[in-house]
Amino acid sequence: MNIKHKITRFVEQPSGVLDLINGIRPIHKYYFIKIKQFTNSLNTYIDIGANQGKLIEACRLVFPKSYVYAIEPIKKHYENLSKLKNTTVFNCGLWNENTTKKFYHTKKDDYESSFIKPTSLDDNKMEDIEEIEIPVRRFDSLPINIKNPCFVKIDVEGAEPQVLEGMGKRLNEIDFIQIEQIHVTKNKEKNIISKCIKILENYNFTGFIQVGTTFYPNGLPSKSDLIFFKEKMLKEPWFKNKNE
Repeated sequence: MNIKHKITRFVEQPSGVLDLINGIRPIHKYYFIKIKQFTNSLNTYIDIGANQGKLIEACRLVFPKSYVYAIEPIKKHYENLSKLKNTTVFNCGLWNENTTKKFYHTKKDDYESSFIKPTSLDDNKMEDIEEIEIPVRRFDSLPINIKNPCFVKIDVEGAEPQVLEGMGKRLNEIDFIQIEQIHVTKNKEKNIISKCIKILENYNFTGFIQVGTTFYPNGLPSKSDLIFFKEKMLKEPWFKNKNE
């Protein structure tokens, strides 16, 4: 992240220093602050690709009463997440079928791990990838009790379209979905975000907010997070800006 972008984030989130002291990345908190513009309560938060659970910590800070479901294929993270209160954790990956798949585990910084074979990495070397077989499930096959409003975060390094396909009609139950948009080619999958938008439009997601763009040192955008929403939330009892 370049200096200009760091200054911009600090101006947008003046509590950032205090959050960092408390172990919360300001951008993670910011995602939930954006959701709070529309609702004072978040009954269900679903973290797909939860990793170490940093976004769960941020969720607890902004929406302390939320019930959390976390999906995480890496066992050491699953075991730590399982210790959290008011959290149900599934030790698997998500896909568009129930099967097992090859998982490309990046051993140095495992947030780059994926079920899609990478062609380039930011913080790992290609030769350090560990290939392992891991069970994957369709989201709609998991025992998840969604209570609205519901926010889903998907961070699966290129497998977002397959995850959305596996959510099936349960997308009707979700109010907000956050998806990472990669601005550079890191695997052989093409048009990932356009595939996601097509699926989401079929389930009445009508627009998105772009947040958290990061940049390489040369100024080239690396990735952004898109929070998709449904226009019908204007009619929901939990929507807080009815008269605006």
